[in-house]
Amino acid sequence: MVLRLEEPGDAGFHAIDHQGSPEPSGEYVLTNGQVDHYGDRDAVDTRHVVPIVVHFLATTDGWPGVAWQDDNAA
Repeated sequence: MVLRLEEPGDAGFHAIDHQGSPEPSGEYVLTNGQVDHYGDRDAVDTRHVVPIVVHFLATTDGWPGVAWQDDNAA
């Protein structure tokens, strides 16, 4: 899952995969031990992660190679 926040406390945006299922196929264990489940739609293929981060660090914009969901609107 790739999140992009505008400011502290912002719900932000996250990259989505329109081809992914809304159902989770795995779980994510955070460093504090919390276990999260996200639909496959809410996680992008690992090959996209580095280009997304590199683009953001260079421009502070979302990478155009993936779709973004505005979590402030949810």
